[in-house]
Amino acid sequence: MSSHESVPVHTAPLTPRERRRRRLAAGLLGTEAVLVLVLATSALVRRAEAPAEVQGMLTALAVFLGVFALGLAFAVVSLLRRGRFGLGYGVTWQLFQALVCATMLSSGMLLTGAVGLALAIVTFTALLALVRATPLPYEDEDDDDGERATPPRASRGRGTGSQLPGATNPVS
Repeated sequence: MSSHESVPVHTAPLTPRERRRRRLAAGLLGTEAVLVLVLATSALVRRAEAPAEVQGMLTALAVFLGVFALGLAFAVVSLLRRGRFGLGYGVTWQLFQALVCATMLSSGMLLTGAVGLALAIVTFTALLALVRATPLPYEDEDDDDGERATPPRASRGRGTGSQLPGATNPVS
């Protein structure tokens, strides 16, 4: 396979348990995407009633939230297609969301902050379960000449460090 062709991330079928985990994580991220889009829409609706000095801020907030909602939607599609973007973006979003919700709790917005924080924790846990279940690109893939496209993962605990492609492992 040439370096110009795309390689599927993983082609082995999912077990029913893996499929349920992936759908749960995608569903939670999808729920967050809808909620963030609702917040963006709310900012635009409130813009019409707001004083002139606040309208620009509400527009910027709506655009900011809309971009993140779009990112969450892409993450959902990535998770369902077994890609890695959804995992990275989803985990990063949960950390950001937890920080924002903790700030909301400290400023007295108890219900919104608690619900957002609980959703971030549950979604983070669901995504973390998928991190180990999703293989890296090119893992177990061979080149045309029968050699591995990338070196295997470095062995853990042997003290060999990272190996360059084609280097031999003196420990084995």
